[in-house]
Amino acid sequence: MDEAAQALEVIRPLSQQLDIAADFQPPLFHLLLHFWQYGGHQEWWLRLVSLVAGVGSIAINMKTVERWQGKRASIFVGLLLATSSLHVFFSQELRPYMMAVFWGSLSLMSYLDLVWSQPQATQRSAFSLTGKVRLFAMINVLGALTSYVYLFWLLGLLASTWLFHRSRAWLVTRSLFVTGLVCLVWLPGLLGQLEASAALRAAVPGWEAVVSLSQIKAIPLTVAKFMVGVVTVDFNLKDGLLVFLPFASTFYFIIKDWQSKRLIANSKMITLLALFAFPLVLAWGFSFWTPVITPKRVLFLLPVLYVLFAQLWQPKLPTKTSLVFVLLLIINLVGLGRYWTDVSLQRENWRQAVSFIEQRFSPNNSVVVFGFDAPFAPWVWYQTEGLPSLNTGFSPIVSDADAATRLRSVNRYENVIVFDYLLDLSDPQKTIVKYLRSDGYDEAELLDYAQLGFVRLFHRQKLYAGQPLDTEKL
Repeated sequence: MDEAAQALEVIRPLSQQLDIAADFQPPLFHLLLHFWQYGGHQEWWLRLVSLVAGVGSIAINMKTVERWQGKRASIFVGLLLATSSLHVFFSQELRPYMMAVFWGSLSLMSYLDLVWSQPQATQRSAFSLTGKVRLFAMINVLGALTSYVYLFWLLGLLASTWLFHRSRAWLVTRSLFVTGLVCLVWLPGLLGQLEASAALRAAVPGWEAVVSLSQIKAIPLTVAKFMVGVVTVDFNLKDGLLVFLPFASTFYFIIKDWQSKRLIANSKMITLLALFAFPLVLAWGFSFWTPVITPKRVLFLLPVLYVLFAQLWQPKLPTKTSLVFVLLLIINLVGLGRYWTDVSLQRENWRQAVSFIEQRFSPNNSVVVFGFDAPFAPWVWYQTEGLPSLNTGFSPIVSDADAATRLRSVNRYENVIVFDYLLDLSDPQKTIVKYLRSDGYDEAELLDYAQLGFVRLFHRQKLYAGQPLDTEKL
């Protein structure tokens, strides 16, 4: 549904591309896609933007690791990213999450070049130190205008620099200050989105639970999803071991590395660990006010985790570090296999659902009911036959009388198609179904589509369609 909404937004005229109050994202991805869509509206073409960002982020992180850890470690990171079902999933999705990963990967490469390079190496490089600072600022502007949660990455960079790289602290701070100033150009748009978001939360209290994780589970489940990908995980012994074992092995070698170097404060490990942990914890803390933390929104931290793992590649411990790599790769491949074969882990199958309904029902005697303020975006994107629709609104139905008011025009139709999608929010008491049954409709069929839930097909004899059904006379 989010992809279809994105597609419908980007094919609007250029003058409407900043009218995105309903989509709580910055404007850059919308603008890029708008110009991209002039090349075609096919799904593969539109999604190609995310695919390029996904493949590009793999190349960037491999280059980063190759410079600081060597060729073998870079291949290690490239394989892990390429086989992560989470990375693959969002590289195929028409949303800004993989674009944020792309900018985050560039930002990480630029940041490590700033704080890890020796002064003499900076003098020999193609870019002067001032040029690197400007490039760092430009990359982060693009990232911040792609995802609001990316701002926590910037705060993590700032905290890490002041804690562990004081000699570069003012350079990084100045660069991030410039980033913030440039991003202020979008402040009016952000305020409009905050207002729309507050209105939605007030109208539909359960919406927060849909768009974010519970605070107790947020951090462990995010880390767990980074490890196992799209596979469902929960708080149990099996899933806990699946995530704990590679982490325990990894951090065992980290400790061994620290002990051998005896330079914990200046270790590259501690820098990468801080760059992973700080943004995650900051996003989690902010979620007490406004829920933002889900694995897809902080996906730009996944490469940081893999680059951290790559630091384990020690020539002195080739066998042990190889075992960690093999374990991580096996987990990724299992998750990727599950993604390819299990439809419950794939995208919502709107195309099939809309096609089936349009083949079965005529616009003359059928209506589609949506528990939303408008027809669902995928319905608008795929439908071709012009079936009429009725929107009950997104604010919850509170009584039978309320349902009767919102559905008063339904009884002129012989067939009523009801999507259960989002009805847990807009109709938690299932009042729509109760009303249709009381109005003489029989639930003739129940369809089940992956990730969509049920589609209910109601039918009433033509004799009674268009007039109230008086059961006493019958």
